[in-house]
Amino acid sequence: MQIGKRAMLLAAAAFALALLAGCHGLEAKPAMFIETAKLSEKEERLAELLGAKQGLYDFLVDDAVDHMSVNVYRLSAEGQWERYSGGGIFAISKSGRLAIQFERLENGITVGIQSDGETGRSSYHLAEAKEETPPEMARITTSLSGVCEIVYEQEVPIALQIETAQDAVSGDLSWFETPERFVQEGIESVYVVTVTFSKQT
Repeated sequence: MQIGKRAMLLAAAAFALALLAGCHGLEAKPAMFIETAKLSEKEERLAELLGAKQGLYDFLVDDAVDHMSVNVYRLSAEGQWERYSGGGIFAISKSGRLAIQFERLENGITVGIQSDGETGRSSYHLAEAKEETPPEMARITTSLSGVCEIVYEQEVPIALQIETAQDAVSGDLSWFETPERFVQEGIESVYVVTVTFSKQT
């Protein structure tokens, strides 16, 4: 019975995290933005076939853009983000599509980019994947939903993964700016994926 109760609480927490994943307070779509990809029917079928329906984003910036970078951070015991791995640096044009694929962020990430007719791909994976989430812990992953404004040289968190034995879980992508809150909540493991658009060469 206790296991069922805990599963229900974790499911509710995962649902709450999913609801809180987007950028809020945007009355209109900004001039530069990243958003959950809008797929055609054909693209939807292909994404389902490949199991890659999640983690797809469209972006739009202006002519000043030079490149985009993707990074993974791990939360330290002191509540600070530590750079864990780089997902890649990509030269891009004004618009394109970004794909972020992973199972357990601790084990690695694959990034794909389509922009101006060009396609790029970068992967970082541990030579030997670490063991899966311990059975007494739950893994909760949430991703950006909706539209988020892009500001050059500012990181946008687009995916968050928590592993915890807590029965009730708080936290969402907005906590990227105040990572110490995860430690205060007693969450044991937190990883985040960010994307940065830059006009610097």
